[in-house]
Amino acid sequence: MNTTGRWIEPGTAQAYPFAYDAYRRLREAQDRRLARHQVLGAQVDRHVWRRWRVRATASVDVLLTVRGASPRLRRMVAAILASIRRGHPPDEAIRIVSRRFGLPQSRTRAHLAGCVGFELRRHETPPWASGDPALACPLTDWA
Repeated sequence: MNTTGRWIEPGTAQAYPFAYDAYRRLREAQDRRLARHQVLGAQVDRHVWRRWRVRATASVDVLLTVRGASPRLRRMVAAILASIRRGHPPDEAIRIVSRRFGLPQSRTRAHLAGCVGFELRRHETPPWASGDPALACPLTDWA
């Protein structure tokens, strides 16, 4: 019998107290997980921190293009976009429209992948609208 008030875990030879509260505190201290951003690594953490600090100065328009699609497929795309505009997530919108048109989701996704494309177009904001006070004052050009 162990008189120190501890038991030894056979696999690791780690000593743990008999009292449950002390055991739980010790185990929680051992099993403490890192924060989500720290689990990914220091490089990812620095990248996210830098991106978070930078103010977005450009807006982006996403242009969807539907090429070589039948009228039925164009109606499906329009219904999916309307469902997304109503607040449904894209996966749910595709599921709803697939059921309405009587197709399995996998076929709907395959048809969409074959005919739907997108393009990103940036709209640069003028420097004075970026929020930087030095750029907002035209007198700084003269100083």
